Amino acid sequence: MKKQIVLAALSTTLMLSACSDDSTGENSREEQEQETQEQYSEEAGKADSIHQTVSDVIREGHTYFSEYLQHDNHKNENILETLEQFIPDTKEAAEQAENLALKEDLEDIHRLLINFQKRLHDKGESLNEREKRTRMISLLHRYSDLDYYARGNDASQPYYVTQYSLAQLDRGMHKTAVQEDIKRLPENVQHFIQHNYGHDKNAFIERNDFREALIEAYEQKGELQARDYQYIVNRMIEEGDTKAEVLRVFVEERM
Repeated sequence: MKKQIVLAALSTTLMLSACSDDSTGENSREEQEQETQEQYSEEAGKADSIHQTVSDVIREGHTYFSEYLQHDNHKNENILETLEQFIPDTKEAAEQAENLALKEDLEDIHRLLINFQKRLHDKGESLNEREKRTRMISLLHRYSDLDYYARGNDASQPYYVTQYSLAQLDRGMHKTAVQEDIKRLPENVQHFIQHNYGHDKNAFIERNDFREALIEAYEQKGELQARDYQYIVNRMIEEGDTKAEVLRVFVEERM
């Protein structure tokens, strides 16, 4: 978890630093991505109450791959037996899903399961452990996303690799309180938060104290640079410090 956040934090710093550069050449691509994401976001609420088949498939997939990845030397016959069950169940779940993004994510999982099954059949015991784990991790991240956002399992760890998780983030950004707070931040930070998908964006949506820390730091300093934003992200999201602790040290060390 911590390693993942650290890597995400590094990516955040690089991306935020680039926000101040001229991005005219990227406008067309960003607009296309935004249009697609808005389509998903408009439908996000449709999966607030998901079909039982969808819920069961997500729960079972998340549980299986989480537990299996804790062990090494996976036997092909055991994996194949599970895939033979998961493949038709996932196809049925995709057919039952009413939400467009959720349906496409389940179809994506279904495709990955079939590809995994084919590789096991084709390569047999020569399929190395590294490839098995890589494929399992890819599936686990998708199940984990959907378990958190579609099933509402707060114990799950989202990775933001599914269309549904990104749609839920965009939906959250339209909350009145979130919109009011983001307008109180400088444009460079606004732009980054709007176009970023990850734990810091989720924290901005879900945590009033995180939004308040950013706003108060900006008001006290008169600006908020990439390193300032990343400092607050690291302290509050990675280290778990309180808003008061972060702002106290921010004033002492960064002003």
